[in-house]
Parts: sequence; structure tokens; C-alpha cells
Amino acid sequence: MKNIRIYESFEDEDENIEILKSHLANPVFRKEFDRAFSERSMDADIVENPESETEFIVECWPKSFDGAVSNRISYQIDEIAKILGSELGVGEMSWRFGPGGGVSRIIFDIGQPINRDMVKVKNMIM
Repeated sequence: MKNIRIYESFEDEDENIEILKSHLANPVFRKEFDRAFSERSMDADIVENPESETEFIVECWPKSFDGAVSNRISYQIDEIAKILGSELGVGEMSWRFGPGGGVSRIIFDIGQPINRDMVKVKNMIM
């Protein structure tokens, strides 16, 4: 009987992807997302639907006229990851640059599915 309860507690990955997708589209999250990049002289957008329940992909570009990337890009992305991680309700969020060697595509990994209870509370508040 204990095994049945454990099996029932597993969550559906597709449902978790949908929860992450809806949270990323939430206007309050998007406001913080835009502000985090803007304060570091960058524009950004979430360019693809999440492929897993813990990762989403962001494309960003500098606001400068010459298109030069800051020498501090890694530090800036670390700061952005902390802001977005707290907004998503995870302790720490990791990130990596996308394949191809460029710095314009960033893959953020929250490490675990978003807490459903946290999402419900935030949706009630918003």
C-alpha cells in the first residue's frame, strides 16, 4: 500500500511544464524579468517554450548602440538568476550559455519543478 501512495505522489511532467510556462507568461513575473535585464542595460525575451519542467531559454542583447557585450556579463547573469529565482520561488537557479559559443542565448535551470502551492498563492495575489 505504501508503494501505491508513493507512486501517486509523482507529478506529471507535462503538467509541470504547463505550470512553468504559465508562470513565465504571468505579467508580474514579466515585469520583474524585464526590469532585471533593463537595469543591466540589456533587453531580453523568453524565446522558446520550456522543453523540460525545470529549464527555460532566454535570448538577450545589449542596449548599447554598438552592440558590445559587457565584460561583466557573467556577473550580471548571476544577479539576474538570483532575482528570477526568487520570483519563481526557488532557492538558487543555475544558468549556462546556449550552444554555439554566443552569449545571447541563456538557459536558466530552476533545478526542480515550480512549487504548485506557491503558484496558487501568487495567482490569488495577482
